[in-house]
Amino acid sequence: MRAHATLATLALAALTLTAADAAALDASLGARIGGYGFRQVNASGGMDFFQCRMDGVGLTGTVDLPGSFFTELGVDYYHALAQPVLEGTDRLSLHTSLAAGYRLFPDSIVSPNIQAGVGAEFTRVSALGAEAEAVVPVAFMGIGGEVNLGRMRLGAAARVHAMQLPVYDWDAIRTQDAVDLRTEVAGQVLFSMRYML
Repeated sequence: MRAHATLATLALAALTLTAADAAALDASLGARIGGYGFRQVNASGGMDFFQCRMDGVGLTGTVDLPGSFFTELGVDYYHALAQPVLEGTDRLSLHTSLAAGYRLFPDSIVSPNIQAGVGAEFTRVSALGAEAEAVVPVAFMGIGGEVNLGRMRLGAAARVHAMQLPVYDWDAIRTQDAVDLRTEVAGQVLFSMRYML
């Protein structure tokens, strides 16, 4: 009997703690725009991130956790810019991602943050008749910040991704029926807004 009472007391305490933690969570919904490009050695011998440039839009759901931590679920659609299309490459990608991060000074008007995450990308690539379609993993880390305007948050972030870059032999492209993919580093810039629920 005493054991049952002890278990009931512990269960009630756990439920009370769970309810208190849930009440401390702040959720928000948002949207973002951005673009990314893969690293390359340019004509002058320097490094840039202008290879296979893509721009897109996305929707996000964020939960602010106790202790300045947060999680973010994102769904984004990206398409190739005019330059790669003119060069013979067309690409579209749908990204789903889950990030975790930490906000510095979350109650200040300006709040920097750090973040890292993983996800999956559905991508379709075509290059002068050669094609590829695949679901591939994505990983990223980045830094960003937000301006707190009441229940509205305006943000920007810079991320470094490990993503799949289409590669092909231009000399043999007309005889290939597929575009290969390889893991490469990409740089991304995002601008976002979200509303606290």
